[in-house]
Amino acid sequence: MLIERADFADLDALAAHRQAAWTRQRDYVAARSPLHRRAWGGKLPPLRLEALAELPLIDKDMLRESQCTHPPFGDYLAASDNKIARVHRTSGTTGTAMNLALSALDAHETALVGGRAQAASGLGPGHRPAWMTQNSGGASKRPGASKRVTPITASPTSSAISPARPSRTTTCISWRSTCCIRS
Repeated sequence: MLIERADFADLDALAAHRQAAWTRQRDYVAARSPLHRRAWGGKLPPLRLEALAELPLIDKDMLRESQCTHPPFGDYLAASDNKIARVHRTSGTTGTAMNLALSALDAHETALVGGRAQAASGLGPGHRPAWMTQNSGGASKRPGASKRVTPITASPTSSAISPARPSRTTTCISWRSTCCIRS
């Protein structure tokens, strides 16, 4: 459902595409997600995408609680189990780690969008992005947080490897096997 070269698409065509996607998504989620129906208090999602802000917000704490009471994906997962093609697990840096289930189409579109973002940042055919992990004691007060990850890029025209953003370093947390650990 992605638009090829959306950055150059006509704004009216983009608006129509977003509205059509919202109509499909609105009906699908309303029919299949108990969490959303509870949060919305029986209120139907708006017909127009522009009115989305009228719905109550579902925050990450609600998603975490849903995963704890309905493991492993929570009762907001709107797809059936046989549609799950890929599973990701977050590191839990902002709280408890989360499980994310993707259908084959979700995984494909996520890869396409990621590729578009990488191309927009200057990566192209022949580039080899890499992630270098190094230990750095005391990176965080959280248990298991002892690694820092620095993105690096290898140029196809040079054997040199250089930091992609030498001034930015992000902290990684080790995986947790339990979903209901409270911080």
